[in-house]
Order: sequence, then structure tokens, then C-alpha cells
Amino acid sequence: MRDASDTGVDTSSDPAHSRAITARLRYSDWNMVAADDPDIGGGYLAPSPACEALRDRQILEQLLSAAQIADPSRRAGELVHQYGSLSAVLAGNREADRDDPVSFLLAAVYQTLLEAIRPKPCDRICLSSARNVIEYLFLGMANLPVEEVRVLFLNSRNKLIKDEAVARGSISEAPIYSREILRRALELGSTAVILAHNHPSGDPEPSDSDIHCTKRLMMAGHELGISVHDHIIVGSAGWVSMKNCHHI
Repeated sequence: MRDASDTGVDTSSDPAHSRAITARLRYSDWNMVAADDPDIGGGYLAPSPACEALRDRQILEQLLSAAQIADPSRRAGELVHQYGSLSAVLAGNREADRDDPVSFLLAAVYQTLLEAIRPKPCDRICLSSARNVIEYLFLGMANLPVEEVRVLFLNSRNKLIKDEAVARGSISEAPIYSREILRRALELGSTAVILAHNHPSGDPEPSDSDIHCTKRLMMAGHELGISVHDHIIVGSAGWVSMKNCHHI
């Protein structure tokens, strides 16, 4: 993610924290913080077994067959071969093409899944719903072909006010405009935000730029009484909470 702010701060990071994602989530205010108990595991996904592609094709074939799409087995195989996984198939067809019944169907399924796990307004973010936030961000962003920056705007009780995409970039970076994010937070009466973006490369490990611009946003928000609770990065390989990793 590219830093589009215009103020400076020393943001040197400790490489010892790299990939040290073996944390359990527990509730403390909003913060998702690291706990010593590793039984839940970390944010990196285990490598997919060889049979996963077959299972993805089977699920797609069932879906296409139920929708009476011609030759569902062949179409399912082509989609998995083209995109690589079921989640990538859905993300790649998130914008419906009304002239293509398969695209239209997959877009409807994708939007239905997003809505089903979307954090609802006035839901308090606690341990269980924090997991829902991660799942929502992962499903919606992990397989996007370009970087996208999203912001969850919260009120003083950590209830969701608004979830908005604030920037979209290239396959390698998207700009983050601290002033625009904070201006929008003030418009909404938000006192806290959760920042999120995706890495199309699949690796959710924060870059130096990610750490740098997050710290700048935190500093600018502090002056306005707006807290940056966390910055969550998702990729096809998993997710990283920068708060958990002590990057911020």
C-alpha cells in the first residue's frame, strides 16, 4: 500500500516480528491482541491439500447444475483452472455480467455470502464478531486482482457505523490518504477506525510502507481524537493483524 500522506514520522520496524503469526484472538476493548495460547493457530492458512481443487470443482458443478447451466462439469473445471480456487472464482466474478448466466449467478452468490457475514450496524465488535470481521474482509478482499483499501468506521462504543472502500490501486499498491479517511470519520461522527487492505500477491505480510502509513494515520488521528484500532491485511495465504504483530 502506498503512503499518500504529507507528514513525516520515523517508522522503522523490527524484522524479528516478520511472520510471527501464532496468536490467539481475545477481547480487550476493541483490540485483537496476541495471547500466549497457540491452540487456535495463526493467520496464515495451511497449504491446500491436493483434493481441494477437486472439491472446489464439485461445489461449483453442483451450483451450476442447480441453476440449470449447460455442461456444468466442464464449466466448473474451466473456472477452477482459470482462477485457481472457489473463493477466487467468486471474487473474480463479483461484478455481474447480465449477458453471461454463469457470471450473473456467481456474482449473486458472492454478494449473498458477503451480506451474510457482513458486520451489521450497531453490532458490538467482540471476540466472536471480530472473527466475523476477519472472515468478511478475507472473503471480500483476499482474491481481488488489485489492492483495495477499506475502512470500518466505529462509534465511541465500538459499534459499526459504516464500511467503505476508500481507495483502489494497481496489482502492487493502493494509495492511503490519511486526510480523506479522517475527514470521512469526522463526517460520520466516528471516533475509531479499522483499516484493511489486500495484497494481490497472496502474502499478507506488512510491507515497510504499510507500517509507515499506518503509523502516520495513527498520529494524525490522535490529534483529532480518532483512534486507529487496527490495520488488517489479507491475502490468499491468510491475514495479518498489525496490532497483533506489534507492528503498530
